[in-house]
Amino acid sequence: SGYVADRSQARDKEAIEKAVAQNAFIFWNHPGWKAREIKGSYEWTPFVDELFRENKLHGIEVANGHGIHVKAIDWALDRNLTIIGNSDIHNLVAHEYDLDRYDGHRTMTLVFAKDSSPDAIREALQAGRTVAWAGKYLIGKEDHVRGLFEASVSLKPSHSSRPDRSGKVQKLYELVNDSDLCFDLVLKKGKGTRVLKLQPSSSLLVSAPEGAGELVYEVTNTLIRSDKHLNVSFRLK
Repeated sequence: SGYVADRSQARDKEAIEKAVAQNAFIFWNHPGWKAREIKGSYEWTPFVDELFRENKLHGIEVANGHGIHVKAIDWALDRNLTIIGNSDIHNLVAHEYDLDRYDGHRTMTLVFAKDSSPDAIREALQAGRTVAWAGKYLIGKEDHVRGLFEASVSLKPSHSSRPDRSGKVQKLYELVNDSDLCFDLVLKKGKGTRVLKLQPSSSLLVSAPEGAGELVYEVTNTLIRSDKHLNVSFRLK
């Protein structure tokens, strides 16, 4: 048989070699699964390191179902491995996810391919142009998460103004989300609306004092490292 049926650890490398011979895209599924029961499940083991150094490991699943494998995010980023998110669903989708919620979708990988052909998708996976989308969270390399945000969200020029309680003029801007994603923003620099929860295909009003030039927000539902969120800036016009 061409398949490796023996599940002993000694046959793991042989199974990988067979996948490599078929030009497979190989990624590490749910590191951290049953970490308390399976020794090395949530560690960068010598076996995994050997596969990586031999270019036989191409990606890591950083999000599985409703869970995020936080350590795996840094493993992928530090080694330029492709970031993967999967549902790993073993049941009916509606039994596992609340599809009526804005963040109730299955966990998935967003692939930035040049077109929808198998060759283009494979090229994008091999190049690491992905973002994992799990619930409201977006996980990936900073450039890819930033590109996704900038393609989704725009701040329109001020359309009106009003005085605040102290009589100072506050200019109003419309922040528009043209995507199916959500974005949670917390102000980090500048004076303006402090917290913004931007739902899919929606818009919010943002206020800032007249004369303000820039607002910088932290997008707290993104992970560009295990402990770091994307920062975005808006020039006020």
